[in-house]
Amino acid sequence: MKSKLSFFLIVCMVLSMSGFALADDHSYPVYKVDGRPALLYPSSEWSQMDEVICGLDAGTKVIASLDANDMLLVSTKDGICGWMMKGLLKFTGEYASVDYVLNEDRVSKREDVHISYITIDEKAVLREDIGTYPKTMHKGERAHDVDALLKSLLGENYVQKPRSEWSSSTEYVSDDSVEPWETKSVHIYDDGEFWFYDPSVSSERGGEYEPPMMNMLPEESVLILKGLLSQYFTNGETDRVGKARLIQERWSYADRWMTDEEYRKYMYDRDLHYFNFEHVSPSGLSILGDSISASVGVNGLNGFDLTWHNFQESSESIAPISLEEAVSMANSTRMAKATLLYADLVYSNWVTENEEYNLSWYLVTDQGSYVVDCVELKHKCDSYEY
Repeated sequence: MKSKLSFFLIVCMVLSMSGFALADDHSYPVYKVDGRPALLYPSSEWSQMDEVICGLDAGTKVIASLDANDMLLVSTKDGICGWMMKGLLKFTGEYASVDYVLNEDRVSKREDVHISYITIDEKAVLREDIGTYPKTMHKGERAHDVDALLKSLLGENYVQKPRSEWSSSTEYVSDDSVEPWETKSVHIYDDGEFWFYDPSVSSERGGEYEPPMMNMLPEESVLILKGLLSQYFTNGETDRVGKARLIQERWSYADRWMTDEEYRKYMYDRDLHYFNFEHVSPSGLSILGDSISASVGVNGLNGFDLTWHNFQESSESIAPISLEEAVSMANSTRMAKATLLYADLVYSNWVTENEEYNLSWYLVTDQGSYVVDCVELKHKCDSYEY
């Protein structure tokens, strides 16, 4: 009887040890993403680093197993698995057990990862009135007489400076016998952009001058700027002041909206205020990029970028996709958090990259801006998405 009991106890011990070993096989060291957000890759090979599964915020904890080529195979608590650079991970000293074996068979696919990186701030300015609009705006010729503008800005005796073979613009100055900081200038770029600059307003004027601070809010300075521009633009070009830049400036570097006091001090302590005057289509939507972007200082008009053309509406009208769909499309390529601050319908050629400006959503976040083309159903971001 004793021998049978001993045999039974030995079997139990073996089974118990086997169970412990199995659990230990599923126990992995815990790391955290250290210092900054990091990316998960589908492979440890450098040749495939252009593919990304998702991004993980700093502080995110993961378990890790395989080690290869300065990479670790990791998995999040939600089971998202991929390769991450070792240098972005810090061992916590902890271990965690999971009910699966962490190996390369578990590597996630991008399309299976659903993370809402873009969140809409409760104070975001969003378009609510949505109808149907012409599908496309067709870009035509430049709307302003360049020679007349040159004479108005630089005087009748303006001078064209020699152009180097590497330059992408032709420069004109009011006086080429003085130092660059002593004369107004205009650059006309090969793509048609017209840029005017008056160094007497905000430059150091050779190093001996410091321009005064604005000591006013944009609500006041924009009226001054409109008055200064009215001598050059008389067809309503400054009627629509773009909101996007003003909204971005109100969002502080602390990743929140500035208080009224903070915003007032921020604007008072600047030597220039910047505004974007939008070219508005007959249907009431702005044409993104076709505008006057100007700056004003206490000493006057500092300068402006002019890109303004004649446009023709297409005969076909469409309804845009919803804002929710646009945000979802933009989110599909993000790898790090972003906060939506502004959303409006515009016409844009960011996606088409030609003379066809399609009905689009313009989404401004604290981490870059998006255009979501409602015709092509594609999107583009002007910044890194991770």
